[in-house]
Amino acid sequence: MSRFTDFLKNCFYLLMFLILLPELIHIISKHYTTLMTPSTKVGILSFNHPLTSSGEYIKNLKKFFKDPSIKAILLRMDCPGGAAGTSQAIYSELAFLKKMHPDKPVVVFVENMCASGGYYIASTCDWIVATGSSFVGSIGVYIALPRLKEFINQFKIEYTATKTGKYKTALNPLLPPVEGEQDLMQELCDDTYQQFIQDVAQARPVLNLQDADTWANGKIFTGRQALDMKLVDELGSLSHAEQKIREKAFIPATQEIQWIKAEQKNIIMKLLSPDDTGESNDDISLSGILGNIFSNWLLQHARLYS
Repeated sequence: MSRFTDFLKNCFYLLMFLILLPELIHIISKHYTTLMTPSTKVGILSFNHPLTSSGEYIKNLKKFFKDPSIKAILLRMDCPGGAAGTSQAIYSELAFLKKMHPDKPVVVFVENMCASGGYYIASTCDWIVATGSSFVGSIGVYIALPRLKEFINQFKIEYTATKTGKYKTALNPLLPPVEGEQDLMQELCDDTYQQFIQDVAQARPVLNLQDADTWANGKIFTGRQALDMKLVDELGSLSHAEQKIREKAFIPATQEIQWIKAEQKNIIMKLLSPDDTGESNDDISLSGILGNIFSNWLLQHARLYS
């Protein structure tokens, strides 16, 4: 009986081995082919959401630039914009890293949208490829400010603030507007807008700062219109962006490109292990969700958007 049991076990193990053998051969063959075929690494970083925090983007950009095996970087831009400070932080970091590593080209591919703060970032790259029907531009700045005073009055809620400084409670949605508040908001927008267009014009010399009223009036352009405005460099697809990367990074057509994607935590991992280093792009931990609700609406009150 013991021998028969051993025989059945051996048959089972043999059967499992035969079932797994084709997959093992495929894996070994794939890794062998990868090792034997010359390839060049290119980093790829996607911008798919409104910009609210620069940490994770900057972390991945630093990693790509400092890795000598990565010869170029592709930014897949599908971004409507976001907080002005975040957009400027990523733009400034990217400009700094490009200056430190001038031999590592950065190419942007726009499939659907590269607007406002998204374009701010794209402008500092070496080449922008966009589809003809994508949305590009929306270069401008605004402040979103809710007014909740009448709302809380309906529920007989009294909200007061003791302050020092005339403008300390400016932009507080639960208090009446401070005298001169509208002028203050306009000054904030105007100053941020000037920084925005000056940075873009400096990064893209083909854009004349004197003509900013034409290309930086908040208007959205199609990719084809943006090409005429010199906001983008080429119309095309991902293959066109890849071709430009090959050209700028001197990658032969016979050599494969190994795309290295930026590391990103999935939603479950973010919930279970929130990043305490400030490097997270979107804090969606339970505490982060509650914190964002209260801080965004009751503490920050308003934010400059680009």
